[in-house]
Amino acid sequence: MLKPEELDVPIRLSGWENCILEIGFGNGEFMAFEAENSPRDLFWGIEVSRSSVVRAIKRMIHIDNIRIIAGDARFLMRELFPDECFDRVHMNFPCPWPKDRHLKRRVTSTEFADTLAAVLKINGYFELMTDDEVYAQNTRDILSGHSSLECMNYECNPQRALKTKYERKWLKMGRSVWRVRIKKNSAFTTERLMSKFVRAGSNSFNGGEQMHIRLQDMENENTIIEKLDSLFDEGGKSGNDVHWVFKRHFNSSSDSEGIHLIETVSSDAGFEQKYYLKVVFRDEDDKNITLVKIDGNSSVFLTPSVRYAISDLAKRMTS
Repeated sequence: MLKPEELDVPIRLSGWENCILEIGFGNGEFMAFEAENSPRDLFWGIEVSRSSVVRAIKRMIHIDNIRIIAGDARFLMRELFPDECFDRVHMNFPCPWPKDRHLKRRVTSTEFADTLAAVLKINGYFELMTDDEVYAQNTRDILSGHSSLECMNYECNPQRALKTKYERKWLKMGRSVWRVRIKKNSAFTTERLMSKFVRAGSNSFNGGEQMHIRLQDMENENTIIEKLDSLFDEGGKSGNDVHWVFKRHFNSSSDSEGIHLIETVSSDAGFEQKYYLKVVFRDEDDKNITLVKIDGNSSVFLTPSVRYAISDLAKRMTS
């Protein structure tokens, strides 16, 4: 299992015949079967459920050509991997997210189509297995409408070497399942939200860039503490997809510095992160200096919402 904050981004995949990604691998049954039968290929799995990750690791512990990442694949597939790195991307029986408010979670969303078209190799393909015929049809029609994607095939009850847990369940109940394959036919790239992230225990990004705001000649610390205490559930947004909100305030001052942690939640196009911003009060050359930065124990991707949160906190302290 790999932690995104410990990886160099974008991840470079080399030394393997093929690289395959499974989104939402559940108990890991499909990926383990594929990896054991293709030892020269490298398999990546991204799963948001931590309990599923734990179960899958137990199944895969003896297999050395699998890499697992826990998190939101909509964000991680785009941000961690370069263009044209995967030969195949699989999704086996995902939730179809039928409600309108879940539009961005569907594989038919514009953001997912762009990401898929970027990370697939030319002639590589995306495969969806589902028991929902409408979902299968929408996936086929919408993804194949992308400028770099086309429908490779569309099948009902296809023969597969391995039938997954849900596939066996649906077929036993007499229900049909559908397989949609969407092939990449031309080059495409998509904009990444970030290229750097904060490493745990560090005050800089993996590119060496410092990310803090330095404030001088501030009000006394007690006045600032009152402001920090009043920030609970305050925040802001930029456009429709970038949001941040401040939560609880904790005092962890030492003898030499006044240190305060502000629990913060940020969201970029539905990708949510929870972390701490740190406010440090110190005396330097008879001046009251205040630093606003990301706490070094937080592992956080430097997305637009995180940048906005840091700037917003500093602005609120000076107003």
